[in-house]
Amino acid sequence: MLVTWPTRREVLLTTGMVFVMSALAATFFGIFDWLFRSGLQMLWSFFA
Repeated sequence: MLVTWPTRREVLLTTGMVFVMSALAATFFGIFDWLFRSGLQMLWSFFA
């Protein structure tokens, strides 16, 4: 079985993609969490 190591360019490219996708996911879930929390607080204020 022969192991083929990735090139330096491939490692840098995939590492960059991981960082970008992680930042996008964190932003998306942060905004979703803020909207969900705001919506729940608005609902609670109507029924409280």
